[in-house]
Amino acid sequence: GDVRYPVPWASEPSISHLATPAETSKYLLAAGFSIMHEADSTSESYHWLMERTERVTPDRSLPVTTQLLFGAAAGEMTKNQLKGLSERRMLTYSFICEA
Repeated sequence: GDVRYPVPWASEPSISHLATPAETSKYLLAAGFSIMHEADSTSESYHWLMERTERVTPDRSLPVTTQLLFGAAAGEMTKNQLKGLSERRMLTYSFICEA
């Protein structure tokens, strides 16, 4: 499914340029890299962000850095990111490559 906006990297879809792991792999190979290892860390990312946001209470907001970076939209961005990770609408994925 589609990512719900706003998210930390884009306030709306026209400025978001996400690629699937398969597309990223294809781009890396086409650029001449060999993929040595790849890993899906979506579950870990979800749990990290969930733990971080569970500390937020009515008298304690998101960390100051989050508020400074994203302003009034920080809460909505975080909710959309959590939903996207939990529904696998967005993934955190890493590649280790060799040139």
